[in-house]
Amino acid sequence: MRNDTRWDIVFNDEDLGSYHSPEAAADDAAGGHTFTPSNGISLDKFNLSYDLGDWEKF
Repeated sequence: MRNDTRWDIVFNDEDLGSYHSPEAAADDAAGGHTFTPSNGISLDKFNLSYDLGDWEKF
């Protein structure tokens, strides 16, 4: 989370998007609707969960 107001998706130290809520971030990450990391892997290949209870906050 950035500045207590935005939620970022970070993959391999790359910021893939900033969101107004954790739900919006999880929805885009799980659906593969983020910026593509420089290694070219789309996050939808990881079968990420839409359920925030499965995610780790750090």
